Amino acid sequence: MLKKIYSYAFCLSLFFTCDVQKKKDISSVVPIINIENSLSDFRITPLSNYVSQIRYLKLEMKEECLVTQEIKKIYLEKGQLFIHDNEPFLKVFDANTGRYLYNIGKKGQGPGELAQLYYFDICPDKEEILLSGDGGTYKFSINGTFIGKVEKPSIYGIELDSNVAFLNDGLYGAGLRYPKQPQEYAIVLFDEQQNIVSSLKSYKDPIQHPTIKAWSTLIQSGFFYRNGKEIRHYRGISDTIYTYNSEERRFIPVYSFNWGKHQPHEYYDPKSQNPDEIHLSQKTISENNEFFFFDFLSKRASPEPFKEIVFRFDQWHEINNNNIYGIYDKDKRQLHFLLQPIPGVRGLKNDLDGGIPFWPKSISSNYQMLDYYHAGSFLELAKKIKNPNESFSAFVRTCSEEDNPVVIIVE
Repeated sequence: MLKKIYSYAFCLSLFFTCDVQKKKDISSVVPIINIENSLSDFRITPLSNYVSQIRYLKLEMKEECLVTQEIKKIYLEKGQLFIHDNEPFLKVFDANTGRYLYNIGKKGQGPGELAQLYYFDICPDKEEILLSGDGGTYKFSINGTFIGKVEKPSIYGIELDSNVAFLNDGLYGAGLRYPKQPQEYAIVLFDEQQNIVSSLKSYKDPIQHPTIKAWSTLIQSGFFYRNGKEIRHYRGISDTIYTYNSEERRFIPVYSFNWGKHQPHEYYDPKSQNPDEIHLSQKTISENNEFFFFDFLSKRASPEPFKEIVFRFDQWHEINNNNIYGIYDKDKRQLHFLLQPIPGVRGLKNDLDGGIPFWPKSISSNYQMLDYYHAGSFLELAKKIKNPNESFSAFVRTCSEEDNPVVIIVE
């Protein structure tokens, strides 16, 4: 098997050498999202610029479906909410009633069981789900039925990471984990038989300090997300958003970042940190046909830094929040950043019902946008609203601090 993979890798290297000019031609027309130039444009932005309907959903409370304090992600697909928290499985709720339905996966070491869940992907067309973590990658139907294990190949003896995604032609994509050497490949595409079909080489100049041997796997291996039926990939050291081309069976660049003096790569060299660094962390991109919604992490870029209490690594921490939301208009090719509509609360100003600010933490394949809060946090934010509509106030009165999270869905 290893000999087979080496042969594949050699052929791929020839393919990419011959394809250099084609890649240059593609990259010459890729829109550039200019971070440094856009930092002069901060404004309060109304939610009604993007959506026209909003609704709130309380999730059912049962012992078997209590959501943990740290929510990694919530996705909406096929009328169901899929919650990834600190448990090594997904909790599934009805997106119309909030009723608890079932779990996908289990905690353990057997088939379909994980010790920890790092990443999951939903394929709406196939109605299948991948769960990846300590124990491997497992495939389930969208109703929770275990289908089987997805065996991943290696390349040059390097293990593929846990960010495994469905591609739309029966293939899988995965990032790479380089613990001791500079990155050569960004993504490997493979089939059910572990045959490597193609790969994506790392960006032409991703490594600012080639003497560094170890990088954060969350940054170096990137993450997949979906824009409708398109499958995107972003990795922090590439400055590039890629999309999957099923005809060519490879990822091609579609957008690129120009960070200017805010270039984040310096941060990973402990001898030379960049105090002006701005970057995107794991799963902080949402996208529809018209806009990108970015949650940028920064050290001092926000004009409105504030203190907040967050739950991380099983503990509460007080942090200085300097992070900023940005929205990129694809048609105008313009990026602007958001001022806080309420001091200490980031997001779009809720001018639909006067409720708390909204931010699309995820977007479904049919472009429903999702925000969510633990009930206690939701109630604390609701207290800051001065003149909410009666519909919002009526919903708030139904909530208590001990409830499961509140989900906000806009269309």
